Amino acid sequence: MRRSNSWNWVFLPLLCIVCSFIYPKSPTTLTVDCPAPITLIEGSKYDTTVTGVPKVTQNTGGAITISYLEVYQKGDCHNRADLVSRIFTITNAMGEQVRCNQYITIKHLGVEDIYMPSDTTMDYPDSLNSFQKKLLQLPSSLGSVKITYFDTRISQNCNIPVRIRRQWNLEDVCNGQIRSGTTFINVHKYFNSFKQFNQQSDVVCAEEGFISLSPVGEFLPYKYKWSTGDSLPSINNKAAGAYTVTITDRFGCSGNFVYNLLSMSQRADIGGKITTDDGIRVIPDSLIFENESLISKYCISQQSGIHYGFTLKTRKTGTYNYRFVKNTGAREAISTKDIVLIQRHILGLAKFTDTLQYIAADVNYNFNITASDITELRRLILGVKENFSIVKPWYFLRSDWRSVAKPNRPISEIEFKGITVPNLPLTNVNVFALKMGDIDLSYNGLQSKELESRKQSEEVYLEIKKPIVENELYWVPVYLKSKTGVLGVQFELDLKQQSKILIKNIQLNESSFNIHENKLRVSWSQGAVLKWNPEQPLFYIATEDQRRLELNMDFEAEWYDQELSTFQLPLRIQQAITNSSTAFFISPNPAKDRLQIHFDENNCELKLYDLFGKLLRNQFISSGETIDVSNLSSGMYLINCRGNSKNLGTELLLIKQ
Repeated sequence: MRRSNSWNWVFLPLLCIVCSFIYPKSPTTLTVDCPAPITLIEGSKYDTTVTGVPKVTQNTGGAITISYLEVYQKGDCHNRADLVSRIFTITNAMGEQVRCNQYITIKHLGVEDIYMPSDTTMDYPDSLNSFQKKLLQLPSSLGSVKITYFDTRISQNCNIPVRIRRQWNLEDVCNGQIRSGTTFINVHKYFNSFKQFNQQSDVVCAEEGFISLSPVGEFLPYKYKWSTGDSLPSINNKAAGAYTVTITDRFGCSGNFVYNLLSMSQRADIGGKITTDDGIRVIPDSLIFENESLISKYCISQQSGIHYGFTLKTRKTGTYNYRFVKNTGAREAISTKDIVLIQRHILGLAKFTDTLQYIAADVNYNFNITASDITELRRLILGVKENFSIVKPWYFLRSDWRSVAKPNRPISEIEFKGITVPNLPLTNVNVFALKMGDIDLSYNGLQSKELESRKQSEEVYLEIKKPIVENELYWVPVYLKSKTGVLGVQFELDLKQQSKILIKNIQLNESSFNIHENKLRVSWSQGAVLKWNPEQPLFYIATEDQRRLELNMDFEAEWYDQELSTFQLPLRIQQAITNSSTAFFISPNPAKDRLQIHFDENNCELKLYDLFGKLLRNQFISSGETIDVSNLSSGMYLINCRGNSKNLGTELLLIKQ
């Protein structure tokens, strides 16, 4: 096809008048010859190296660019050929364009046209090209012929080369003609037959990772055995790490492969640690961005290295504004000991020495440490309220907060609000976490203090004695016994019956305790050594049986000496009700991780058995002593207790983990 563009000289004088102030443009001419139509056999290459490209016959407009678009029309049994329409666009440097079409006919093969080798040796493809395509030198699917096969391994083992017999079945879908054949194949690089299409998590935060495999190879069906014990092609809800899978094909041959799920620690563009002054990690509830459209993904986790991080949609330096939020766990790391520290500070007995203590103690946010801060903390500890009235439970501060903090200034001035990123790909930004109310800086990253972190002592304990009867109620006296000075105590007594607690208060003021349904919680301190009469009950509590009273193990029962050391506060039952036939009892029962055993004698030899009679533990204990049973599995156990002169009895213990 020829096409010509040229100036019309008849109108030249008029054009010159119009363009008298415009720089004249030179005339251009572009003509081409399109490649002729061509017919090829199915399976042949039909790129431009075979079919040709347009030939430029005339051009005065500079360098030539040729591009093309293809339209594919699939054939049927009537024409037994596919048609490809190739539309070329030819452009010169001056912007002149010419288009032309080339038509490529691809004739379908018949079953007699396909060559099946009888015996061959070949490598299994190391790409996504199919084994069949490499073997027959044909596309995986043909226009008029359907190819199926059945493979059998005939070598004795899976050592290379693996010898396979492939039985072919070729069917002409247009006329029904069928042709069969057999090929014996010696396969090298057999490990390529286990290749998989792989989709997996790009960045893993917690246990959200996944790996999904689908076979590329042709020796179906494939079986999967993961290092996690999974047996499906896909695994889900996995943490970052390396996962090994053994893939077995239909011949019983296997290959081992390793897939790695990378954590945010390895992929983050920006991230760091969030820790207290003691280096304890803190996990916020959420991470909030001023412009979330810039962020691809973020996460907060306890993984090694950085434990918060995020990836950017576009890696650009600049300012990124974000902050952390943690509005849960208001009572974490807060105890009566923190109130004692505030009281001693106010009384001038032991002033705060750390700016952090001043900030943490100002829970009513008036830039001063007063009795109102004590009231706020006491109500939180006693469970009167669930959260602070004014401040947030947690604040996240700039890592340089100590150098910029000023007295009597809002905490917002030192809060972490974001960073300016000078370079990428990874910028480490650590953040300081402050727990409000945690005056002794005891936060350790756990929901509550471990029992082992508090010392044991026989000098201070709670004691329950025989009840008195008044107005048809049993009033059980609860004593606080001590052989030393006590700066403060806290505990919670639970009444194991569905009735509201009634108490007669003797030596406590009302601000030191709180009753909620069948629970009594006590927090008592004055900043100095407590003064009470240990020979008189702290209070009486109404119950029909003192064995129904037990310490709540989820609330730390503890006391503090004059050095502010923390000790466990045990509960002792001095004497059971006279009509009770049980010499000792266990509480709580069922138990989870800790329990106490109460009995009439000073100590006993405890033996713990499983239901098969196997002795699991043998130790001497005192009445009311706390026993750690966190290592026991869920189930039933027998506890036998023998005193100095007699067997106190045996009870069934239920562990629920």
